[in-house]
Amino acid sequence: MNIFTRGVFPIVLSFLLFNFSKTQTPSNNETLVFVLEHYRHGARSPCSGLDSSYTDIFNQTWNGFGELTHQGILQFFHIGLSNKEKYKDLISTDQPNPNEVRFYSTNMNRTIMSAQSLMIGLYYHNKTYEVNETLSMFSVLYHNVTLPFLGIPIRTLEDDNDNVGLFEYELTEKCPRIGPYREENMNRPIITEFINSFIDTYGKEFLLAVLKNRNIDTIDFKGIKRICSAYVPDYFDKRELPILEEYNIDKEMLFNMCNKLSYLLHFEIDQGNRARISGVITMSHHAKSIVNYMENIIYNRTIKPKYVVYSGHDTTVTALQVYLETAFNVEIRDIPFASCMKFCLFKDENGSYIVKYYFNEELLLVISFEEFKKGINSIAWKDYQVEDFCHIYTKQEKTIMIMVYSLFSLFIFNVVLISYNTCGKANKKQYQKFSNTANKNGDISMNHNNSSSGNQQMKEIELEKKTDNDV
Repeated sequence: MNIFTRGVFPIVLSFLLFNFSKTQTPSNNETLVFVLEHYRHGARSPCSGLDSSYTDIFNQTWNGFGELTHQGILQFFHIGLSNKEKYKDLISTDQPNPNEVRFYSTNMNRTIMSAQSLMIGLYYHNKTYEVNETLSMFSVLYHNVTLPFLGIPIRTLEDDNDNVGLFEYELTEKCPRIGPYREENMNRPIITEFINSFIDTYGKEFLLAVLKNRNIDTIDFKGIKRICSAYVPDYFDKRELPILEEYNIDKEMLFNMCNKLSYLLHFEIDQGNRARISGVITMSHHAKSIVNYMENIIYNRTIKPKYVVYSGHDTTVTALQVYLETAFNVEIRDIPFASCMKFCLFKDENGSYIVKYYFNEELLLVISFEEFKKGINSIAWKDYQVEDFCHIYTKQEKTIMIMVYSLFSLFIFNVVLISYNTCGKANKKQYQKFSNTANKNGDISMNHNNSSSGNQQMKEIELEKKTDNDV
């Protein structure tokens, strides 16, 4: 099966989704002055459940754990082509201009490659392709694309890059207190009900037949999650899975149920405030940066990129959606591959600024910039609050803590050493006093003994003399 036959549906869907949207077109009295797009990466291989040969639980072989597939590359390439036309009046799409555009990505292959593919499409200069051209061109493009000079660096958001900008929804290593929220999610009744429904729908026989590929003979949450984590990429990549035919499994229904499982885990829909806490903590820094980028444009600051791209994950998009739901009561949407949260800043004929938020080109929020800023800042956690909640510290704070700890340790050591020396001297002085006293008593005894011995000798001499006189 070649890339064309596997990729027809997703690519057509992406073209329709990104290019024929009417919501993106501003009215005649509005000018688009800034865009920030926050993406989920493109189609990928399974992130877990692969064996040493990268074969999943359905016996499908991939190119590694969670790596971008050919479809994922094409998705973002032609998103870039679409944006080339869409933003031609906002930025230069002929030659890259680092002052106009910023690209950010988490430090993962699939997100970096998604950003790269979008960039290639955005600055592709050999030919401007129309959306209604035949789909077969994409198979040709993939193999014959001529890359332009890519002058826009992709800034990776590594773990140590910004302690307060957590960005990742599940970075439990960076914010250990979020972990328990996620773990508690596994024991909720809604998850138990879903597992039972999943088993009733597909039957134990089918599920055990799939799980036996990993020598698993019991059906639990982890087993179902493993099946779904493999099936979603398999389904999206249009792979043939004989076992589905064997057990008469409805492919669409299985795909939808696996998406429902992902939805339950990501949105924690019946945990209420816990979900909001997780989303707001992890996205406070990022949400405030969106406002800051817009202010750069409004106040004509020196650094004022007009187009900013964040390439992330379903977890990052989830958290940012939760943030917007908390701040503006914006409805949350599911997150297929290549989903996009788009924040557009418009200037109207009166000089006022308006923010429009789209999810996959569906307009969900229209609000003045001042109200948008007020809503974002009203729930944002301060950096020190995030650090305190997560028990994380900046490099400077860590250095100070190490110095304080070292000084404190040195102080304790000196106290112990001084105490030891003081006690030692006191004991030595006491010992010497005792020794002197003992020696003094010993000398008196010796003198007394010597005196007694001398008297006895004098008596013996006098007795001898007396005896001699008697004789």
